[in-house]
Amino acid sequence: MTGAWEQNLPTNEPIVTIAIPHKEICHVRFALGLARLLKPAKTFFSISKGHPWDSTRNGHAQDALNNGSTHVLFYDSDIDPPADGLLKLLNHNLPVVGGLYYCRHRSDYITPESLPVPLPATSAMWLDNGQGAYNPIINWNPGQLVQCSVTGCGFVLIHTSVFRRLDKELNRNGVYFKWTAGIKDTAYTEGLPGVSEDFFFFRMLAKLGIAVMVDTSVVCNHLSMACVVNSKGLDFSAI
Repeated sequence: MTGAWEQNLPTNEPIVTIAIPHKEICHVRFALGLARLLKPAKTFFSISKGHPWDSTRNGHAQDALNNGSTHVLFYDSDIDPPADGLLKLLNHNLPVVGGLYYCRHRSDYITPESLPVPLPATSAMWLDNGQGAYNPIINWNPGQLVQCSVTGCGFVLIHTSVFRRLDKELNRNGVYFKWTAGIKDTAYTEGLPGVSEDFFFFRMLAKLGIAVMVDTSVVCNHLSMACVVNSKGLDFSAI
């Protein structure tokens, strides 16, 4: 269930910044997916390569704030979404809502020190179990809007007011994403050691009580150069 703030976002014509962090070489299915993606009339692009993931995503968020966007869509270059994926996410009018995709690795539970184990694939949705670990969500009705504690940032739509709240209420000063894996400085890790930048971001949202939702009707393929990861696991036939 969403709170009052989530239910009363402005409903004016959206202005979206599509944020694409990449490593320059992209799968052809990503290129085709981007070309066919249905977009609002007012759409900007923020594209970055060769920088750490956390500073890259922070830069994309700042671009969206500076150009007057209402939303930023993080759209990683290894994701292949449905053509109507962005419009579906916008129609929810939520502060944070992502598409469904599957991890390249599976673990029975996620902790900062856990190591990935081979597929079958697990969805990129996890719930805080209250004991310092995050259990993957494995059951949902197809098309259901699912609330989770953490998801991936591969295809996620974030209202820019979320970043303003983080700055105002948590004094983030533009640092919303932070990669803490391998970093021993406890002041830097802020009580979240050993985590990826998207994990860090969603734990900041939890401090503000902002719900993280995933629209399971927006099913995305997770790409690699050798295969596609989807509900089947490693799907070589989908290339």
